[in-house]
Amino acid sequence: MPKTVTVRRRPWIVPWLLVGGVLIIVLGRMQAEVASRTGGGWVYPLDDTYIHLAMARTLGQHGVWGITPAGFTPSTSSLLWTALLALGGAIGGHWEQLPLVFNLAIGLAMLALVANWLSRGSKQPIVLVGGLLAFLFITPLPTLAAMGMEHLLHLLLCLVFLRVWEKRYLANDAASGPGWKLLLLASLVPAVRYEGLFLVAAASLIAWFDGRWRWLLLIPAAWVIIGGFGIWSMAQGWMFLPTSVLVKSALGSGLRPPGLFPWFKAFLDHVAGSPELLVLMIWAGWTLCGITDGLFSPKPTREYEAARLHAALFLLTALQHLAFAEIGYLFRYEGYLVGWGLVLCLRFYRYWWWQVLTMLFFGLMAYQLCHRFRWPVPTGQGTRHWLAGLGLVIVVFLIFAPLGLRGMKALPITVQASVNIHDQQIQMGRFVREGAFGPGAVAVNDLGAVAWLGDREILDVWGLATLEVAKAKRAGTYGPALVEALANARQVTLAMVYPTWMQRFGGIPPSWTRIGSWTIADNVICGEATVEFYAVASAAAPLIRRALGAFTPNLPRTVKVVLFDLPARSSPDQGRGADE
Repeated sequence: MPKTVTVRRRPWIVPWLLVGGVLIIVLGRMQAEVASRTGGGWVYPLDDTYIHLAMARTLGQHGVWGITPAGFTPSTSSLLWTALLALGGAIGGHWEQLPLVFNLAIGLAMLALVANWLSRGSKQPIVLVGGLLAFLFITPLPTLAAMGMEHLLHLLLCLVFLRVWEKRYLANDAASGPGWKLLLLASLVPAVRYEGLFLVAAASLIAWFDGRWRWLLLIPAAWVIIGGFGIWSMAQGWMFLPTSVLVKSALGSGLRPPGLFPWFKAFLDHVAGSPELLVLMIWAGWTLCGITDGLFSPKPTREYEAARLHAALFLLTALQHLAFAEIGYLFRYEGYLVGWGLVLCLRFYRYWWWQVLTMLFFGLMAYQLCHRFRWPVPTGQGTRHWLAGLGLVIVVFLIFAPLGLRGMKALPITVQASVNIHDQQIQMGRFVREGAFGPGAVAVNDLGAVAWLGDREILDVWGLATLEVAKAKRAGTYGPALVEALANARQVTLAMVYPTWMQRFGGIPPSWTRIGSWTIADNVICGEATVEFYAVASAAAPLIRRALGAFTPNLPRTVKVVLFDLPARSSPDQGRGADE
């Protein structure tokens, strides 16, 4: 008898190919739009991407973990991403394209993982395609891929961690530990982004409540890579945590820890500023309460037990993030939580849909109470039916609107952000690279593109790459006098800074001479629309002014240029190409 060959069906393959094609088309369309508006190739929509590129190039070519070959600087918190870029650049070159290529590959792999995961709940192609498209645009994958940062890798590793965690945790073997795969993932996730510690801490807490003591090994595993880096950083004279973590987290502004009230206010601001995350947290809390369990599943199934575990893990992780990290800034900080929450909603959609109906039920109860106590609402049988339908529309809209608006805003903002970075940061880097303003270092407070394109030593007056600034901010002694002393000691010739940023700490050093400014149009991402240029030594002012005037024709036409008279004069020359 001939052997019977069993063909294993994979219903998620075709939906994955379709939505993967959509991702490629959208990224290509975004790149074409940016190129048409900048007159060149792709520009990343964040200056931080160029920090990664500069550090990866320094590591790959000079073996130094720093923004320049001059020495060690912990200017990025994504250890694994910087190392991957360094490895890829050292092997294949094409440094500037690497982040986009890596993210495209990671995005396609993540869509395959999500498609496979969702196929457990439904094998209908239309359902899988719809779910994948929702995940693609709401997370939003094109924006996270286009920015060339580590956020897609972080989300992918989180989803892999969740899949391994669920399978291991629901194996009904309380005596078993997490296993080597989960311990490895617990080490890698925080090495991509330190927010991965929130996920590991939440998983450990759930295990502790369940009496699974061996699972607490996840906590030391999470600190293996980042703890080793912290010890190395301290040996170099820096802090245990990277400066980017300290500057950009809710732990403190300017590297100083806040008081309890400012911290709590920041937590509430984060909750109010992320309605899409709040919607997903409400879903998680509702599922965790087990209301659908009692109503629609007299005997809890393994699938629903998985839903409750995931809901608890998501809720604990999200609360930690809102308390100690940041949100927003081109949808990236909370992106892993939104993507994770969407996957859980789509996978356990049957329980989530009952929540929508239950919310509608409570809405109709409120209407009946209004009618019972004769509060001013329309009456009549037809009106009641109309209000019931309107109530359903409003409830569904309120639930889905924040998620839908996130997806609608992401793509146009990403394109405009790339144009902003091209018009300001890239031009600053090119101006430094030309070097017509003379020898010496440069001072900046947004250093990515300047470090990537320029070939100068950098004084980072914000503190990411300059140890003295970081320590002074932490001690509360940072101000114009320190900046002036550091600039003189490091032989800084030119300073390119945001004036408002400097005003937070006392303003511009009085000995600096203001030379000019560039102002970009329709700013959505740069620290400020206007960046100002200063001569650190007055003797260098005429040369810097001439260099700015000569560079002006190279700027995009939408950039407004102002060149100020030197102290001997009183009125500024305004307009393109103004010079002495």
